[in-house]
Amino acid sequence: MIEYLLSLVLGFTAGFLIERLKGVGREKEFLSKGMTASLFFLIFFLGLDIGRKLDLSEMIQVGKLSIVFAVMTMVFSYTASKILLRGFRCSSR
Repeated sequence: MIEYLLSLVLGFTAGFLIERLKGVGREKEFLSKGMTASLFFLIFFLGLDIGRKLDLSEMIQVGKLSIVFAVMTMVFSYTASKILLRGFRCSSR
């Protein structure tokens, strides 16, 4: 678990450094690609860790919860954007 937290902190630090390097194109592109690769490795090793610890019935339950979470995130995001857009349209008149 500490590896995930460390990866998150390193990603945050790299993102902060990228933002500070505005105007420096080559270094910014290099750090961006490094962050993308780090994200893929993080997701891969997280899946590997989950696959090692859970049996098939637990994985099915995690999959169902993941689908519900993804659908609810999309629904509430869409609803919030519609409400905010309606609020901006009314205030701009």
